Amino acid sequence: MSSDVFPHARRAGLTIQPLGDELVLYDSTTDNAHVLNQSSTLVWQLADGKRSVETIAKLVAEELHSPPDEDLVWLALSQLSKAGLLQQSVAPPFRVTNMTRRDFLQKAARAAMVIPIVKTIRAPSYQQASSCTPKEFCSSDADCCFSATGFRCVVGECI
Repeated sequence: MSSDVFPHARRAGLTIQPLGDELVLYDSTTDNAHVLNQSSTLVWQLADGKRSVETIAKLVAEELHSPPDEDLVWLALSQLSKAGLLQQSVAPPFRVTNMTRRDFLQKAARAAMVIPIVKTIRAPSYQQASSCTPKEFCSSDADCCFSATGFRCVVGECI
């Protein structure tokens, strides 16, 4: 079955920033920032629409010096799909969706592979990022939004 699936990573609308072994993807269409760990990064980079899940698993295993494990690749693809980082969503096989946490951790330990993780955070809009509300009590000029309002903190009060 996995030889019939050719996942394709979405790149349109994304700002891509490498961060060591990880990758930060900012999606300008949703204002979400996604952080992919090393194994998820590899899966996303290898998902070119021409490689099967089986092939991706082999290439990830070579890069991480571990035995190939399609189930871990399916887990990464499932997370990438939920985050909207694939051109078309993919549905993992039944054996993966019904895997218990214990089974998964045992499999990951045997594979000696980093568990794929995709973390998503909502980036603030421009207006939210640039807005500041002075605090009732302050300990520094930053508490008074000095750069936006010109108020300074004087004896615990924004003036």
